[in-house]
Amino acid sequence: MFCVLQAGIGSEEETLHDSMPDALEEGLRFGVYEIDCREDGRLYELGRGAMGITYRATDTSLQRKVALKIIKTDIAERSADARERFMREARAAAALRHENIATIHQFGMRLETGQYFYAMELIEGETLHDRVRRAGPLDARTTIEIAQQVTSALVAAEKHGLVHRDLKPANLMLVSPDGQTSNNKKLLVKIIDFGLAKAVPSETDPKSLTHDRFVGTPAFASPEQFEHSALDVRSDIYSLGETLWFALTGKPPFAGHTLSEIHHAQKSNALPVEQLKAAHVPHRLKSLLESMLAFEPASRPGTHELAARLQRCSPEARHVQRTRLALAASLITLAAAAGWIIWKSELFRVPSEKSIAVLPFEDLSQDKANAYFADGTQNEILTKLAGIGDLKVISRTSSAKYKSKPENLKTVARELGVATVLEGSVQKAGDRVRVNVQLLDARSDTHLWAKSYDRNFNDIFAVESDVAQEIAAALKAKLSSTQANALAAAPTRDIEAYDLFLKGEYEEREAESTYKGEIYDRSASFYRQALTRDPSFALAYARLAYNRLYRHWYVGRLTPAQLEEVKSDAERAVAIAPDLPEAHLALGLFHYWGRHDFDPALKEFDRAIELQSSDSVSREFRAAIYRRRGEFRRALAEFERGIELDPRDVWKSDNIGSTYLLLRRWGEAEHWLKHALALDPHHVGAAYRLHLAYIGSTGNIQSARRAWEGVPNEKRTVTVGAYEIIVPQMIDDRVYLDVLERHFPKALKEWDAAPDNTVEGRLTQLKARIGIQVLAGQNAAAERECEEARVLLEAQSAQRRPEEDRTSSVSELAWIYVCLGRNADALRVAREAAEAMPIEKDAVLGVNFLVGLAQIEAHTGQSEQAVKLLRQLLTMPAGEYISVARLKIDPVWDPIRDNPGFQKLLSEPEPETVYK
Repeated sequence: MFCVLQAGIGSEEETLHDSMPDALEEGLRFGVYEIDCREDGRLYELGRGAMGITYRATDTSLQRKVALKIIKTDIAERSADARERFMREARAAAALRHENIATIHQFGMRLETGQYFYAMELIEGETLHDRVRRAGPLDARTTIEIAQQVTSALVAAEKHGLVHRDLKPANLMLVSPDGQTSNNKKLLVKIIDFGLAKAVPSETDPKSLTHDRFVGTPAFASPEQFEHSALDVRSDIYSLGETLWFALTGKPPFAGHTLSEIHHAQKSNALPVEQLKAAHVPHRLKSLLESMLAFEPASRPGTHELAARLQRCSPEARHVQRTRLALAASLITLAAAAGWIIWKSELFRVPSEKSIAVLPFEDLSQDKANAYFADGTQNEILTKLAGIGDLKVISRTSSAKYKSKPENLKTVARELGVATVLEGSVQKAGDRVRVNVQLLDARSDTHLWAKSYDRNFNDIFAVESDVAQEIAAALKAKLSSTQANALAAAPTRDIEAYDLFLKGEYEEREAESTYKGEIYDRSASFYRQALTRDPSFALAYARLAYNRLYRHWYVGRLTPAQLEEVKSDAERAVAIAPDLPEAHLALGLFHYWGRHDFDPALKEFDRAIELQSSDSVSREFRAAIYRRRGEFRRALAEFERGIELDPRDVWKSDNIGSTYLLLRRWGEAEHWLKHALALDPHHVGAAYRLHLAYIGSTGNIQSARRAWEGVPNEKRTVTVGAYEIIVPQMIDDRVYLDVLERHFPKALKEWDAAPDNTVEGRLTQLKARIGIQVLAGQNAAAERECEEARVLLEAQSAQRRPEEDRTSSVSELAWIYVCLGRNADALRVAREAAEAMPIEKDAVLGVNFLVGLAQIEAHTGQSEQAVKLLRQLLTMPAGEYISVARLKIDPVWDPIRDNPGFQKLLSEPEPETVYK
């Protein structure tokens, strides 16, 4: 019989080699493979793509059906080196075996035409692309099921160092268990063409998507593919995210007619999340997709994290979680008198096999002054483990909250979301050290590995490295050569310098829990002593810079000269040890906290995470920068990834709650802030934001007061970096609750005394008292205090050097000028401050200055401008101080309360907050 080659189907790029005949008797043979014919005599074509055409064929030697892909690229015309490289890459792809990857049987070349081909497993099904086009978008359950199988394949491919490079809906075959195309939810997924996109270079459409060296399908390609960067599995994870988006919505997330248009859309990171909302995609899956589609590869989850998060997205997990949450609700009710609160995320986690928490090491030394050494040894082992990309390592902040040997190991593991736990003890006596460690499977409370080390103090580096390597081996963690070298490396050759460094670390952790300047300084002294002994101690330089920046942010502002010294220390750490994560963290923090310069800071945090994937601290700072840049979705996704690595850290829960508060998502904000207070009932930041959430959502002042219960009643002293142009910040938010109820005398009495006897303390007192009296309409009574405050603030502003940020002290003058009746000056100052810090520069502080400007306009006769600005702010992430509920009760808006435009604002539904 004759088999007729189909012509005129598809675009020019999809035709076979020009030498292919129109028809051949007895089918078309490629080696032992013979293309099948349909009943109408045409070739049995299965599909077409950029790489070539796929036919159903018969292996005449083994008498089995295969899918035969005829590669359109004319490999024969290339150089011998190119042909050899092609075959080498093709063989590597063919060596991959996994139940979710179509098996490659053979590569070959048809001698008559010089065309390359390969035969692969014949899969009787339909592609995900065809399924969506035929039946419409998939439900979340089916999409998650597909994603889990593809992720399993990516885990296997990663171990072989293979990247697909063209993962897309058309390369995912869906098959029911009986091998037939089916709508059954129990689908088998098979990835085709795995690892071949690079082996078989493709050309894009010359009419629209021409781009040299581009490999892949533009609509489903990662940003790295457009930029011709080195690719790893995170590129495939991005493409999988785009594929899942298509499965749920029927369209890719980023559209465009050219490569540059698609890549520009990716860079903007403006995901059309309304598509997911319309498709009723669950929040957890939506959050996961957003993280998979992060522009920077380091911001995406790895394969193991992706698998764990998909498991938590599954309906089965949500069903178990709902059941357990219902039980938890009952337990909470029963235990309310005891103050019990159980966070829902602790009730259901599926920990990765390669996950570990290093609990505090027990100090067995007779001399309790050696406590720093046990603490430091545990931390150094934890840090080395955190450098292994194949491991999930819980941050010290969370693991430090438990005992060295907890009574209920399973509970600890569940709360931390890990499968294994490392316990240990340290005893130091003179120049001898004894370290005992044991690795436990926390799920069964059984030993996996244990060892004792009795060494000279000089051998402590070898002990720490050995423990980390043994644990990596026990957990079968994959180590790159760089990671293996990092495990074996010693931070310094001077053991005395190391001992001083550990003392500095011990003091630093104490300082970060108390925010006391003298303890920060004590820690810095030890770091400097260590550097005196070893000027090449990169880790000590990095930690010294980190210490100074924390003191700068939380205790007292450093001078420009001191900040330059900090920068020098951080840069020296990077120069000495370019692959030291702590060095890049310190340099990033300098750019962020020291210079308010987000782009270089983000670059350094990205590098730190790339070097140490379990670095929750850098993730938290990266999330904070995303928030400052107005990228709230990315910020939330990054905060949530950080909390997986540090689930007991109160600041991460507080930050998530804070972000939801800005977005006016009151329910989520309340949940996370309550969780933060469950972790630390005395946490001022969480209580402050929770009370703002209650006021912003309902205006309920009694609920707001209850949010502060358990938190020490200490009025604010001087706040470093504070921008107190917003009245509640000047007055103190807890005192402002009296102002909201118009109990002005009571609020004023709270500020009869200054917090301390310093100039800063007196100025803090004056600003609060002036704010209260202005809102009470008692400007004349406050005139003397206003004049005193004006002199102090103007002098403070004049003393600042040009390179220093003067916005804070200058902006605070606005309310002083209002008190003194200098309305023009008040407006000038408020506008200058808002212009100096626009939302394009800082989406968080910029909004605060706009709120402050609206307040000043309301008090200086500019009612129409104030209403116009308020209308704008109600659509922006400004939920801390702007909501319809708050506008109704806050006396700061009393001067414009009768304005028709303001009254219209109060009568309308609160508009939806617009954010990206």
